[in-house]
Amino acid sequence: MKNIVWLILSNGSKLFLFALILFSCKTEPQIWKVDSEQQVISEYVESKPEFSEFNKMLEATELNSLLAVRGPFTLFLPSDEQMNAYYAEKGVTSFTGFSEEFTKQLVLNHIVGSNIETGDIGLGALRDPNAIGDYIVSAFVGADII
Repeated sequence: MKNIVWLILSNGSKLFLFALILFSCKTEPQIWKVDSEQQVISEYVESKPEFSEFNKMLEATELNSLLAVRGPFTLFLPSDEQMNAYYAEKGVTSFTGFSEEFTKQLVLNHIVGSNIETGDIGLGALRDPNAIGDYIVSAFVGADII
């Protein structure tokens, strides 16, 4: 009887050891394939010196992390020249002349949470609202869409 119990324990131990080895093996990490080598929006803005003022606003409001992931997002990106004209209109010299909340709203006003192609922009409101829930409206001024 002792031999039969030992044999059962021995086979059970072997089975237990086999199961332990089998289920304790670590799997290799899954490496995600990048579908696109294109930059995300935050990288694009950061890499272009003509948008440095808006990039500073993105960093100051910490919204650059929002645009550091693949969207779909559309950013209506003003140049430094356009930002400076806006500052002059508002009577400030930089975005630091605005409150933090106003600066954040200003950035969010330029972000749409969907992919907007050039052909999607016509006269009137865009089909999707911006990040603060407003619809961006376009109008023709001469031959330009504003």
